[in-house]
Amino acid sequence: MFAVFGENMLDPIDSSATNAEILAWKASYKTKNCFNKLFKPIDKNDPNITYMSKILAKLWPTGQVNHGRVAFAIAICQTILNPENEKLTIYEETLTNKIQRNLVNENFNISNYLKFCNLFLFLIYIEKT
Repeated sequence: MFAVFGENMLDPIDSSATNAEILAWKASYKTKNCFNKLFKPIDKNDPNITYMSKILAKLWPTGQVNHGRVAFAIAICQTILNPENEKLTIYEETLTNKIQRNLVNENFNISNYLKFCNLFLFLIYIEKT
């Protein structure tokens, strides 16, 4: 997630941060902006390339991944960046609920994200050769 957004867009934070540091990070403009941009196109000329699709492509460069793992990765990003979640700790119940929502959300099609990741990686491969 941090590698995709970069330090210009998202300040680094780690699990050893104090509660005050975590609250300040969650309340920052950068973190809120990244949370709001997670599923938005990076380039308005190509609406299929979103920050989330690039995160997924970084996690699974081969594109070989199942829907459950994609839903898990999305839930992690949503939870960490969510300014309403005041901690970096992710509880199983919260994660399970988000995974279930990501798997059944009609507006979010994991299959399309997996297809995009494969296409994205193919284009990168062609560019390098």
